[in-house]
Order: sequence, then C-alpha cells, then structure tokens
Amino acid sequence: MKKKKLHILSIAAVILAMAVIFMLSAQPVTQSDKLSRGLAKMLLSIAGDWLPDIQISLSLFNHLLRKAAHFTAYFFLGFLGVNAFWKNGKKTRISISVALFLCILFAFSDEAHQLFVHGRGAQLRDVAIDSAGAAAGILAYLFIAGLYCLWKSELRRSKQL
Repeated sequence: MKKKKLHILSIAAVILAMAVIFMLSAQPVTQSDKLSRGLAKMLLSIAGDWLPDIQISLSLFNHLLRKAAHFTAYFFLGFLGVNAFWKNGKKTRISISVALFLCILFAFSDEAHQLFVHGRGAQLRDVAIDSAGAAAGILAYLFIAGLYCLWKSELRRSKQL
C-alpha cells in the first residue's frame, strides 16, 4: 500500500509541475515580463550590494533570468518524471529515455501553446533549453539515486560486521 501511495504522489508531482509550467506559459507577455523584471531588479540590487563593480544591464539580466527559469522548471520536471517511473519499479534505461522524451514532447507542446498567448511566441531555442534542463534533472536524480544505493549498501555491510 505504501508503494502505491508513493507512486501516486510521484505522478501527482509530475502533473503539478506540468500545470505550473503551463500556467506560467499562459501569462501574457506583459504580465510575464513584469514578473521576471521585478525579480531581476531585486537580484541585481542584492548582487550590487555584494559586488559593487558589477556591470550588467537589466534587460540582459532579465533575458538570462528567463532562460534560467526555463532550464530550472524542466530540471524539476525531468527529476520528477524519472522519479515517477522509478517509484513504479521501472528502473531501466528505457524509463529514463521515456521520461526525457516526455519532457521534450511537453516542451514542444508548451512552445506551441505560447503561440496562442497574447504577445508570446514559440522558440526552438527554448525547447533546447527546456530539454537540457530535463536531461540535467534526470542525471541529477540518477546521481542521487546512485549515492543512496551506495549508502544503503554500506549500511547493510556495516550491520553484517
């Protein structure tokens, strides 16, 4: 029963991540830009306190922040996606490939969705950034899972001694 609950929660996490990405993509360009510019101003202000000689324009920093947001959102989607497969007992290369494929497919559909949002458009560059983020998230999950397996193995071995 516990395994089934974990599997359901892992799928729910993937759906929630997709819903958040969809909602952010559904924002008109003015609303989206206002959100990212506000965050960019705040971060530049903080960075200015720590690095007073920093020379970066708000426009460039806002652009980089928006691309980093793409990468980060899909990093979590990739991480959660492969986790959903693994919580279902599908710890195979195929499940890793399918998780990545589904993230890339969602990235394409997300960009297509933006064609219907006022002021937004589709960019293949964003699909590439999203895909790289998903791949990084999957690799991070595999790395953490590997460390966890090593830790469990060491724990078992130390109990046997």
